[in-house]
Amino acid sequence: MSHLHFHFVDEGETSRHWPVVTWSLIVVNIAVYLAMLWSPTDYDVLVREYALTPDDAQWWQYLSSSFMHGGILHLAGNLFFLLVLGDNVEDVLGPLPFLALYLLGGVAGDGLMVAVNPHLAVPSLGASGCIATVAGAYAVLFWNSMMEVDACIGWIAFQVPVPALLFLMMLLGADVWLTAKHAGVLGPGGGINYVAHGVGFVVGLAAGAWVLGHGAVGRYRRLREGHLFFGYLPADLESPPRSRAGARRGR
Repeated sequence: MSHLHFHFVDEGETSRHWPVVTWSLIVVNIAVYLAMLWSPTDYDVLVREYALTPDDAQWWQYLSSSFMHGGILHLAGNLFFLLVLGDNVEDVLGPLPFLALYLLGGVAGDGLMVAVNPHLAVPSLGASGCIATVAGAYAVLFWNSMMEVDACIGWIAFQVPVPALLFLMMLLGADVWLTAKHAGVLGPGGGINYVAHGVGFVVGLAAGAWVLGHGAVGRYRRLREGHLFFGYLPADLESPPRSRAGARRGR
């Protein structure tokens, strides 16, 4: 009997600031799920009103659908990845850019899905596109973070350390490939919205590469404190001046 699962290895990369947006998003997603569960309004009515159905898409559904989930496992899986990946990405970007990226990735994926599937009558819901965006940013910003893949083949159990970039590419690369292969067209019967995942991941990769290229990660490694709202993004964020004593010791 064979099985495979993974967990993150703590390499000392802990959050420096309390991830207010990450935790707020977790709370909001749980609150929306419970509100739908306990609502006197029929679940199917809520889905028609707030989930995103391409053949009858409304502007507010691009946002509301990202906070809806089809079941407890769907919710738990998404929030697990948000909790594990989101705090570090928010640390580098700061709360406001992190929230903007989270929402932008979800809207971008849904936008392409609706544009190329205008007659699809299957509703789409879930935060997967947004969280794929966070995963893409994490894959670039913390590419050398390690994850351990625990594998068991027959009676032999072993662990394989895998760089975060490689693991997340394997996890979401298939969705990117399917999105490109089918030009964003989904099947008529529903299932996983791989377009939202694929587009979100690419948006996250691009955003992470931009941030990396503008020195935010270097400032994150060098400085203890970033900007209250914009993390380590401001280009004028500099190292604190060296003390005279430190300067004398360095000579």
